[in-house]
Amino acid sequence: MYAYEIDKYAEAVNRFHNPETQFLGDITKWESHKELIGWGNVDLIMGGSPCQDLSVAGRRAGLNGARSGLVFVFAELVKHYKPRYFFLENVASMTKENREAITELMGVEPVEMSSASVSAQHRKRLYWTNIPYITPQPQGLTIKDILEDEPKGVLYYEKQRVFLKNSPVNCSTFVRQTGRVDNRTSQGYRIYDINGKLPALDTRQDRIKIPMPEGSARSLSNVEMERAFTLPDNYTEIGLDSSGCCIDISKTRRGKMIGNGWVVKVIEQFFRSIE
Repeated sequence: MYAYEIDKYAEAVNRFHNPETQFLGDITKWESHKELIGWGNVDLIMGGSPCQDLSVAGRRAGLNGARSGLVFVFAELVKHYKPRYFFLENVASMTKENREAITELMGVEPVEMSSASVSAQHRKRLYWTNIPYITPQPQGLTIKDILEDEPKGVLYYEKQRVFLKNSPVNCSTFVRQTGRVDNRTSQGYRIYDINGKLPALDTRQDRIKIPMPEGSARSLSNVEMERAFTLPDNYTEIGLDSSGCCIDISKTRRGKMIGNGWVVKVIEQFFRSIE
């Protein structure tokens, strides 16, 4: 397995769990690895360029943005190596023009799926792939199913700052807002009903808040974020550096790599079709 990754902490966690992986750094330098990998030897190319240029939460530079424009590099790899399978992910909230451009580039229509069926998070994404998709059975997971009894590293908000509603407000079919911190309306201050789903998580776990029984509220822990992405508990806690030494990953860096990641059980639904 070869991996292109420029976040050294994400690379360290990957190396800890998959020590056989060869890490090749910046994907824009892929042509220098042609002889190493070899034409015709690739079974699967999978990836997802950073979504900030395409998402409604970003600045909408679109496919001309330096980050989301990496989709063109992905397409170059697929064209060159001609893998048996390819798998490209990005946000569903991109413009129609960007969606159509990627579809033309990859030659397949995307599968649109929310992770709500298989996780406690409502994360809608598009997947361009030649792997058949198997529709999962809904598992009915909610926020309360992923909460820790004694979470570590969370931020608490005093009940004097918390404004709870008498009944939750539906933000979508799955997500229900039940209050606000400091009575502010932006997403970073919203409190979510634990009997519903989390909205799509980003790289900061303190942006999502849940109510506490005594009327206060708190943020999510790293472990709860991992569970929302259907990762094993503490999967991102330890890494291996390039010399093979173990390193502890900080709370902030863990949150960043989790929020930039994929919901594992969604990807699993596709990969069940691979023989």
